[in-house]
Amino acid sequence: MLVALAFAGCTRNLAAIEETYSRDIVRAKARASSIIFVPGIMGVELHDSTDGRVIWGTFFQKDEDEHQLDIALPFATDQSVGELRDSIVPGGELLVVDLEIAGRELHARGYPGVLEGMLQALTDEGAHHHRVAISKEDAIEGRDPIIGFGYDWRRDLASEAQRFHEVVVAASEERLLRTGEPRIDVIAHSMGTQLVRWYLRYGTAPVPADGSLPELTWAGVRYIEQVLLVGAPNSGSAAALTRILEGSHENLLIPKYPSAVVATFPAAFELMPRVDDALVVWGDTGKPVDLYDVEIWERLAWGPFAPEQDTVLAALMPEARSRSERLQILRTHMRACLSHARTFHRALDRPARPPEALRMHTFAGDAHETDAVIEVDRQTGEIDWTATEPGDGTVTRSSALGYTRSHPEAVPRVQAHSAHFNDATHLPMVGDPDFLDDALYFLLEAPDPPEHRTTSPK
Repeated sequence: MLVALAFAGCTRNLAAIEETYSRDIVRAKARASSIIFVPGIMGVELHDSTDGRVIWGTFFQKDEDEHQLDIALPFATDQSVGELRDSIVPGGELLVVDLEIAGRELHARGYPGVLEGMLQALTDEGAHHHRVAISKEDAIEGRDPIIGFGYDWRRDLASEAQRFHEVVVAASEERLLRTGEPRIDVIAHSMGTQLVRWYLRYGTAPVPADGSLPELTWAGVRYIEQVLLVGAPNSGSAAALTRILEGSHENLLIPKYPSAVVATFPAAFELMPRVDDALVVWGDTGKPVDLYDVEIWERLAWGPFAPEQDTVLAALMPEARSRSERLQILRTHMRACLSHARTFHRALDRPARPPEALRMHTFAGDAHETDAVIEVDRQTGEIDWTATEPGDGTVTRSSALGYTRSHPEAVPRVQAHSAHFNDATHLPMVGDPDFLDDALYFLLEAPDPPEHRTTSPK
C-alpha cells in the first residue's frame, strides 16, 4: 500500500503489447475515454500551501523531527474526523522521489508503469503528463489521456471524494466535448481503490457522524463507466495495523514516521482489517481483537499510547503541559478515528451489486506469501505474525477479492465483473505488462456496458 522505491523486472515486452493493440488505435478514436489514475497511500506529493515547501516527495537535508511535525494532522478534539485538515495540500502523482544521500541528489522511481507503460503501448510518441482530461485519440498526437489524481492520503477518504468529484466532472465534460460521450474510466491502486469505491457508492456524501450508514445512491456511476481496482485492500490488511502500532518506515532512504504521527491520519485506520475476519486475534483464545475499542489500545499501550511515543506527542501537542493532558487528547482523537473507521467499513462492506451501467474489474496478486494473521499477547500487547496467505506481498488475494475470511460462503464485499491474477508484487503490479495487457483490453476492446449513457450527466 505504501509507495516503494524499486521497480521489479518485467516478464513481457511492452513493444509486443503495443503491436498487439496497434490495430485498436483507430477504434479508440471512435470511443475515446479519459482515464483517471488514483494512486495508493504516499503515492501523491504533498506540499505546504503557505510557503510551497514539499512535505512529502522530496527529502533534501530535512531534519527528521521537523518532518514529523510537518506531516502530522491536527488531533480530532474540536473538529470531526472528516473535517481534519491543515495547510498541506496534495500535488500530482508521485512519479519521482527526490532524495539526498551523502550530499548527492538522487531521483528514485515512485509510481512506475501505469502512466508511461500504457502510453507506450498505445503510441510510440512517449508519455507527456498534463492535468487536463484528454481522450485516448489524442495519444496518437503525443498527448496524455491519463490524469493522475492527487489527493491527501492522510485525510479521511470519504472527505477526499469531493476533490475526486471535481476532477471526474472536468474529465467527463472534456470527453463529452470531444466525443459526445460523457462517462470516463478509472484505474485505482491500493488505498486509492477505497476512495474510488466510496465515490461510486455514495458520491461526495460524508461518513455520518452518528454511526448510521449513508444512502446507497451509486452516484459515481453517473460519470464512471469502468473501474479497474489494482491491489485493493477491500477487506483491509493486518499490515496496515502494524504501521499504526510501529510507525511507517518503508525505506531506509526516507524518514521514519513514528506511530504518534501515523495515528493522526484518519485514512490509516480506514485500511485496518475487519474484526469479524479474525485477522488480529488474542493469542490465548484465538478470538478476534476489537480493533475499534480505544480502551484496548490504551491498556495494551499500542501505537501512540506507548510511553516512548510521549516525546513525539509533546511536540505535536505543545499546549498540553503533562502526559495526563496529552493522553486525554489522544484518547478523544483515537476514539473518534476508530468509530469513524468502523462506519466507513460498514458502508463499504454493505452487500450491493453494482448497477449494470458500471463495469468493475479487480486485479490481484496471488504468487507471494503475504502476512495475514496477527496474534496478540493479552498481557503485554506484543504482536506476532502467525499465518500467511497468497497475495502480492502487501495485500492478500482474499482481501483484494473482498472475501469475508470467517465466512467464505458469504457474498464478497466487492462484486466485480471479472477478476485477474498475476505474479507481480504490490507496487510493480501497476506497471506489470500482464496487467497492462488486460487493462488495455478493457479500455480499448471490451464492449460498452449496458445502458451506456450518451447524454451529459446533470
